Amino acid sequence: MRNARLFVVGLLVLFSARLVSSANAHTTDLNNRVTFYITAVAQTQVQGEAGLVLHAVLDNGTRNRITLRDLSSTAGSKVVLYGIKRLYGVETLLPRRTLALRSGQGVEIAPPDYTLVITGLTDKARFRRPFELELTFNRAIGAMTVPVTFLINEELEHGRGVIDIGPPAALDGDQAEVQWLSADDLIDGVSKP
Repeated sequence: MRNARLFVVGLLVLFSARLVSSANAHTTDLNNRVTFYITAVAQTQVQGEAGLVLHAVLDNGTRNRITLRDLSSTAGSKVVLYGIKRLYGVETLLPRRTLALRSGQGVEIAPPDYTLVITGLTDKARFRRPFELELTFNRAIGAMTVPVTFLINEELEHGRGVIDIGPPAALDGDQAEVQWLSADDLIDGVSKP
């Protein structure tokens, strides 16, 4: 009986751990857009240094996988995306070099999984002035500049950036130039000059 209770408790722990680890991931519409919006901005100490902590959401509405490769900001000299791991009861910040999202996937960049930190603050950021955050994705997507303010807007955001890829060429309405070949155009497997 005791083993059965331990087994049930173990299943509940595993099931709840699975729910917690995917709590910040969500699906998004396939609208051929990459969207990044900031939900919170806070000035705080990060690893003994004055910094800004941003909470944000990154949505991949494209039909391809995207990879966030680099971050920079006018608010500070260093922008780092951290993964948060709990080791021996202590939350540890582990820098992430990249963040990849599959098609139709979104992720919340906020605890308990991630945090976005800007350190080496400029005077502009220290006095709570608007600044810009630049995100660089893989080559097919490019870069996005997000204007950020400390004040919240009517959409309950501090800033939003969108890269609109546009509709696929087949749905764009423009007919692609096509040259049809016939058997008369070929002589011995080589096209006519």
